[in-house]
Amino acid sequence: MLRAADFDFVSSEGTARTKVVDEVLSRPGRYQVHPERPEVSFKCVYAVAGEEKPAPPVRFYIVRRNEHEEAFQLHTIARHVARIEAVLGKGGAEAEKLLHHSTLGRYVRRSAQTRDKDGKPAGPPILDREAVERARRRAGKSVIATDKLDANPVTEDALYRRISDLERVFRELKSTIEVGPIRHRRAERIRAHVMIAVIARNLGAWLSRKSGLTIEALRRLFANCRVQEVDLGGRRYWERVELERAQEEVIAKMGYEVPPKRFTTQFPASGHQTPVP
Repeated sequence: MLRAADFDFVSSEGTARTKVVDEVLSRPGRYQVHPERPEVSFKCVYAVAGEEKPAPPVRFYIVRRNEHEEAFQLHTIARHVARIEAVLGKGGAEAEKLLHHSTLGRYVRRSAQTRDKDGKPAGPPILDREAVERARRRAGKSVIATDKLDANPVTEDALYRRISDLERVFRELKSTIEVGPIRHRRAERIRAHVMIAVIARNLGAWLSRKSGLTIEALRRLFANCRVQEVDLGGRRYWERVELERAQEEVIAKMGYEVPPKRFTTQFPASGHQTPVP
């Protein structure tokens, strides 16, 4: 549908489910360093998207390599292989459990020296060295693709990374803002409920940009702030608790003055709260 509408779009190619990724990663090419992120580099490849139905003749693939992630993942793979070899050396039930392990099972298979009646490998568990080498080749790398053959890899990478921003918004709405559960039945009430949640999220993002802290950190910092209404000698006013130094510093960083300890609800033309002596 995107192609039919003549949209320029970029999509991710999952390394665990597509054969074209292995082909793209195996293509020779020189990695170019990202102009703003020296730990990231790119390699561009033109290849046929054989797994897509219907498939375009050729797609523009961008291999992204992060050397920090690569080093971490290679270290993790080496640690997993060492653990597998130690368990396989002992054999027995523990070695059999590796075949169904949620993490280590991807590097273990049965030996094909003996087969069952259906011709499937039925030997003891062994280290799948092909799987290990495949994981090492993919370490620190990801592949994105676009139909735009003259695309700029840096621009396409920035475009694709915006997906994470959208996903973060949904996570914040569901967790931090707690948009659900919605216990309304009328459509206008449901829309109002969601709209208030979106406004709250946008307000939180605005405060985060001004303060440099996440909305969760701001909530923790100002969790003890309370304001109470006081009636003393016929005068009614509001009184806040004492602010901590960290709270005052954040308020100043956002460009606001620390509110007076006592104030009324009457606002003069200046817009400031009227302090109570």
